[in-house]
Amino acid sequence: MDFAIPADVEHRRLAFRDFLAREIQPIGDRRDAGSPLARHELDDLVARLQPCGIMHASLPHEVGGTNRSLLERVLLAEEFARAWPSLAVTIDSHNIVVEIIARQGQPWMKDRYVEAGITGRAFMGDMMSEPQAGSDTRNLTTRAVADGDHYVVDGTKMWTTNGVWADVALLTAVANEAAYRRDPRRGVIHHS
Repeated sequence: MDFAIPADVEHRRLAFRDFLAREIQPIGDRRDAGSPLARHELDDLVARLQPCGIMHASLPHEVGGTNRSLLERVLLAEEFARAWPSLAVTIDSHNIVVEIIARQGQPWMKDRYVEAGITGRAFMGDMMSEPQAGSDTRNLTTRAVADGDHYVVDGTKMWTTNGVWADVALLTAVANEAAYRRDPRRGVIHHS
């Protein structure tokens, strides 16, 4: 098995490392030990990150993404975490929600939130964690029952990732009990 990093991926990894060292890490070194970022500070950092394409995550090309391989995504995440760990988690969590919407969302959700998420006009949060399960989706207790054109949600969530900044948050709940019991990857909905 060949474990060599492809030359083009290595080039982008090193370019991202240099960018982070110049543009992001100095801010993190001064700022991270202080209070949480204000929204205008996060917006400024997102604008700085736009040219390097990190906000495009591994989204499909057809929605404006880079369609990065898993290997490249991991290498870039590693570089980001080296430069400013808490910001790396914030941005990666945002990107994951944008990616879920782009790949699994209803057409109206894609229209409304994918481009806004890529450009940073909207920032995404994630409501997955539950008191008894953390982020283990095999043990969700929150249920969502369809009621006309909406869902009635019953359950408890905690630690809404990016909740303090989120314009939109994705809620994860069980909507099909039988499918969920057969396979915890099934029967779960993500709804914003």
